[in-house]
Amino acid sequence: MSVPPDPVELSAPRDPGSYGRARIMGPAFWAMIIFGFVCIAAGYALAGFGPKLLPVKARQPVETLGLSAAPAPALAAPMAAPASFQPIADGAAPSAEVARLVQRLETLESQQVRAAQAAAGA
Repeated sequence: MSVPPDPVELSAPRDPGSYGRARIMGPAFWAMIIFGFVCIAAGYALAGFGPKLLPVKARQPVETLGLSAAPAPALAAPMAAPASFQPIADGAAPSAEVARLVQRLETLESQQVRAAQAAAGA
């Protein structure tokens, strides 16, 4: 039984030098460049002449159309204080927890000031 020869082997090898270089700046390249310039020119023309050719119509107020104005959104109900909340009476000393939170707040504020000064110095 004989095996038929492979068609690829029947043709003579081509010289890689005869392939030639691919054209980088061929017709497709120049067509894209021209298309880009056309798009830029169209955008410029639309920006310059669009407001004159297509003026924006003034809107009529809602009342003149026979419609009432939209109702104002309802405000949320005030939040109820937690059951453990007890307001400080006038002249009473703040609790230890409040004093600790005030101290922490002052520390954070001073750290923020130092960070801002360091950033300004840099």
